[in-house]
Amino acid sequence: MGLFKAEPKPETPIPEPTSENVSEVLQMLYEQKIVPMENHHIYDQFDTPALTKAEFTAKPIVLFLGQYSVGKTTMIKYLVGEEYPGSRIGPEPTTDCFVAIYHSDQPRQTMGTTLAADSSMPFQSLNLFGQCFLTRFRGASLSSPILEQITFLDTPGILSGQKQTSNRGYDFAQVVHFMASKVDMIVLLFDTSKLDISDEYKMVLHNLRGNEEKIKIVLNKADMVSPGELIRVRGALMWSLSKILSSVEVPRVFIGSFWENCKKEKDILDLFTIDYEELFKELQALPNQVLIRKFNDIIKRAKSVKNHALIMHEILSKGCSKQGAIKKHMSEIKMEQIYIDIKKSHRLTDSDLPDPVVFREKAANSVLKKWNKMNPKLVAKLEEFLSEDVGKLLAVLPASNEIPSVLKRSFNNLMTSRSETDTNASDAPKSNLSPSK
Repeated sequence: MGLFKAEPKPETPIPEPTSENVSEVLQMLYEQKIVPMENHHIYDQFDTPALTKAEFTAKPIVLFLGQYSVGKTTMIKYLVGEEYPGSRIGPEPTTDCFVAIYHSDQPRQTMGTTLAADSSMPFQSLNLFGQCFLTRFRGASLSSPILEQITFLDTPGILSGQKQTSNRGYDFAQVVHFMASKVDMIVLLFDTSKLDISDEYKMVLHNLRGNEEKIKIVLNKADMVSPGELIRVRGALMWSLSKILSSVEVPRVFIGSFWENCKKEKDILDLFTIDYEELFKELQALPNQVLIRKFNDIIKRAKSVKNHALIMHEILSKGCSKQGAIKKHMSEIKMEQIYIDIKKSHRLTDSDLPDPVVFREKAANSVLKKWNKMNPKLVAKLEEFLSEDVGKLLAVLPASNEIPSVLKRSFNNLMTSRSETDTNASDAPKSNLSPSK
């Protein structure tokens, strides 16, 4: 009996996509036409694990990044309306964990191991970073109208200084790279008094490449400098980021101040209001854009899987033995030439392919016997998704621009509260207090 292999389960027929079932169809297409090729070429060992059902149904997620005490936790408090369970705010480094802030009827904290084991939450793939990371991951839930529609991710402060002094026990930059590929918006916070971009921050920004369209830059604590100084600081930040992010256009920088004792000069109140309104519009639009974003990310993933398979196929075609560890063989392979050949043969650019140094490192930690050349049937399925299914899905993607009423009320209340604060602040004496994280 043990000599016979079990028959593979037949694939569930994929229905014609409609505006009502497009999310379910997208998930089925991914599982049947992309995942098999991911498995065939052990893609999860080089990038991220296969997407889970919870990731397809998750609410939009906003990731907050910045150096310590720039105001990440304070901004989340401002949006949510109260401090989330377990949060601490102060001028010193306070948030030392990644914290997922999501909706529940009762405030509570959840340990990272439990959160990553919950199949109803979109965090199962974080298990790949090991137990050391999971001990620095938390869940915090509370009842907030905004959290009914959006989940927030708070992060530890990026270390300042020009030397890499991080000893977190896990690869912080790689975790950020992973999360950036999963979230719907990335808020980069800067402090008007901390414009230096440390080595760790540069590494994090480098790992955000490929997700530039998700990035929103906020210059916080803008009330702590004069209007003339604010213009200079904002311009300097825009120039610095355009170099690091390799952006063709100078990135837009929103200004604001989210601490409760905010005091502002009267002649920048209007500018604050304009930036708040535009940033809030971006946040309100997330629920309507989440399906489009997931669709876009699946397309990018399918292309990445194909290009990954091309590299693996080319290396194996160069006569690399399938015996033993690949580490020895990778040192003998000229990756630069392989990339040149692939780019010429398939009309690709450097941005289409993974970093060759990173690929070599991950390949060295894999076992060559699990590598495979490209399977024509699997390639045909993936190509069918890109050439045919994408067009069918695009034709039925819902185009609703209606903001959920709960978000509209919440952000209207925030703007009303901000307007009242601005009116009071314009007549109040300048405070000498320094805002905290």
